[in-house]
Amino acid sequence: NQLTSMMCNTRRSPIRHTLRCCLAVVLATCLSSDAFTFHPRAARCRRFTASTSSTGVLSTPKNEEQRRQASALYSSATGTLYSANDDDAPIVWLFTKQDCSKTAHVVEILSSLQSEYPHDLEAVDICDEDNDTWFSMYKDDLPVVHMEDDYWIKNGALTEEDARQAFEEARLGTFKARAGEPDAEGGDGMEAASHVQ
Repeated sequence: NQLTSMMCNTRRSPIRHTLRCCLAVVLATCLSSDAFTFHPRAARCRRFTASTSSTGVLSTPKNEEQRRQASALYSSATGTLYSANDDDAPIVWLFTKQDCSKTAHVVEILSSLQSEYPHDLEAVDICDEDNDTWFSMYKDDLPVVHMEDDYWIKNGALTEEDARQAFEEARLGTFKARAGEPDAEGGDGMEAASHVQ
């Protein structure tokens, strides 16, 4: 209220006065409410949260709990994208996030091979609150793809030829994890080895 009064009490033109009052109300509202603010990690995940410091200035979240508090506002990308309805079909895991620009390319290539190489495609949103390990590992390299439990590709660097080769290896039971699995924070990664729950 003090900020609003200070900004509105000016002897300027009526239009400038009105604009300053509107700005003051917006600022006061943001500073005194549970408004949402920018955070680098939240921007990647499309999660926005707010925290007010002792000075009354909005600050970025300091811990995972603050990130989790915004989860109700976040639409998860986790789920089955399509299924082969075949118990012997391999499961392809697509680690991504909401609005990942490279994910559509990967899904397009994989789905174009669905009839020739039946497989299930499961999306895992690394921004979901129970996927902190995946977030730590893959946040800078999305989308990341696994064939069953084995790392396959990162950054959406998939060609139709690569996909055919990988599916053929999976069909023969010879698919092996590729080198270069990302780990943005240099953690062990072994605790994340099972993405199936």
